[in-house]
Amino acid sequence: MTRSLRRSALFLMLLPLLAAPLAAASQWVPLGPFGGTITRLAGDPVDSRVVYATLVYATTYWENALFKTTDGGDHWRQIHSMVGDLAMDPSRHDILYMVDSSQSQPGRLMKSVNGGVSWAAMNLPDSVYCVATDPAQPSLVYVAGGSGIWRSTDRGASWQPAAPLPSGGAKRLIAAGQPAGRVFAITGNGMFKSVDAGRTWSIVSLPLDGQELGVFAVSSQRLYASFGNDLYRSTDGGATWRQALQRTIGGSPISLTISARSPRTLWLGTSGGLLRSTDAGDTWTAVGPGQPVTAIAIAPSSPLTLYAGLRQAGTDAGGLFASTDGGGTWTRRNHGLTGLDVGALALDPGNPGILWVAHSGGLYRSTNAGAGWKRIALAPIPPSQALPVFGIVVDPVTPSTVYLLSSALWRTQDGGSSWTNLSATGAPALHLLLINPRNPRQLWGIAEGWLYASADEGDHWSRLKLPATFHCGIGGFAVAPTSPPTLYLSGAEGDLEDICWDWAYPVFFRSTNGGATWTDLSQGLRNNRFDGPGPIAIDPVDPRLLYIGTDAQYKYNKCDGVWKSGDGGTTWARAGRDLGCVYAVAASPVAGVVWASTDDARVFRSGDFGATWKRRATGLLTDRIYDLAISPADPQRVYAATSSGVWMWDETP
Repeated sequence: MTRSLRRSALFLMLLPLLAAPLAAASQWVPLGPFGGTITRLAGDPVDSRVVYATLVYATTYWENALFKTTDGGDHWRQIHSMVGDLAMDPSRHDILYMVDSSQSQPGRLMKSVNGGVSWAAMNLPDSVYCVATDPAQPSLVYVAGGSGIWRSTDRGASWQPAAPLPSGGAKRLIAAGQPAGRVFAITGNGMFKSVDAGRTWSIVSLPLDGQELGVFAVSSQRLYASFGNDLYRSTDGGATWRQALQRTIGGSPISLTISARSPRTLWLGTSGGLLRSTDAGDTWTAVGPGQPVTAIAIAPSSPLTLYAGLRQAGTDAGGLFASTDGGGTWTRRNHGLTGLDVGALALDPGNPGILWVAHSGGLYRSTNAGAGWKRIALAPIPPSQALPVFGIVVDPVTPSTVYLLSSALWRTQDGGSSWTNLSATGAPALHLLLINPRNPRQLWGIAEGWLYASADEGDHWSRLKLPATFHCGIGGFAVAPTSPPTLYLSGAEGDLEDICWDWAYPVFFRSTNGGATWTDLSQGLRNNRFDGPGPIAIDPVDPRLLYIGTDAQYKYNKCDGVWKSGDGGTTWARAGRDLGCVYAVAASPVAGVVWASTDDARVFRSGDFGATWKRRATGLLTDRIYDLAISPADPQRVYAATSSGVWMWDETP
């Protein structure tokens, strides 16, 4: 299914929504569900409740955002986006070093002296990849980049080049300290060690040549390194090695942390969970969460306080587990970690506290306006099996009836307690689904180039022809609450599918008889400056007033904001100037109010039918917005389904 299909499906399922009664806010507020994949953890050297975490962006899987908690993980907030690497001052809890990976300053080393409130760029001659601080001499900082390794002895005020490595550039730096100036550089060709702060380097022999080094940690003369599923240990600084963990235990090593107060105590995060050794790696015990552990932090000021970062995988939301008793018991602490990609959102019109969302881990529901979430299993699918859902439709008359679009079409008639796989009885696996707001037993869907219609809540379907081939994708599919209902269908066309990368033209159709026949209204859009229309929004007060976002997946990416029609799509006029590619449009019950989101995750509001627009940006931290939904009960509240969970904006003055 194309990206355009997915977005339009999500938007058009949200016509009859009711927002949850939350406190008024002057900025975007994250509602969750919370979690994601943590890649790094750093504990404050003074306050065990202060932790920093980098969380991978769900849409890229290689870029990270930086989060901070001051209450042991009970609440998190994002303090920077696009983080490449992170290091803390071992003695000053307010000093951080961070490699910026944003488009504006890629590879710049940034420093904060106030715990991440503000950042300043360091004066280095080249972009850098990684940063490390020396635990034995906190003023000693190392960075590695395209021009080699640089070191500072005054916390970054000045820099001097280190000696060049004998082979290759450094991908990782580990400053071991004890004594100060001992640093390891890992390259694509092996490992090198310096005992004089980078003035000279010597090669470190590894137990397995030609294999990629995984985790690496140092404690005095003990070195630990993993290759594949195996962990090796050296007790003589790397001269000799022996196996410390066999591949049959735990799974593949992902992270390793050594207790600063008890160097023989090791914590190893693996693909199968968390392992602990109290004898320097001779024996291991499984402790803590059973999910893949990607990062581990031990609070320097409280050695019994542990933090384990998880990988979001399958049905598990990932995020953070914390222990205050040395790993005996663990609790998940994710509130504010906005790392889950929510592609589908629906609000229950019969209960303002019920929200439905879906991401790659399956379906979630909140019954308290987003304060908490519960994963909903789709029986007979086992609860442990993730079932990606890309569309949710709630019956506007009987909200206990909900439809899910996945690899099959699912329906519940009891609010999610039990589910029926309609595809098992012959229903198509739909890409798009509409429900008649005046007669919710009537459904329309699109799948595999055909239009499907049902008059009995999806138990039986008839197949109809689409009015065009839509070689270049369907952009919008909507139903107006008229009698009889009016269907709208938009997209982009080309002579052949591969020609869409060179050129395409918009098409737009209307049906007043349930999709049996269609009127071609494409001529009203042909002379406009975009490749194809995207999502369609129907004004709740005037069903002949339509808005479309212009989208482009083609070679020339011709987008032109928002367009509107006051006569049901016969003629069109430009309504959104300089908005670019618009991924979602939502029309409010308040006359003239329209909301739109763009491909670069900006949100705009118009109060004059699209003549002028004002951005609503405060607080929104995401890189992709899939959908917007306005509460018909309280039109001041707007909800966004994003790559960083669900967010809410309250427009109340």
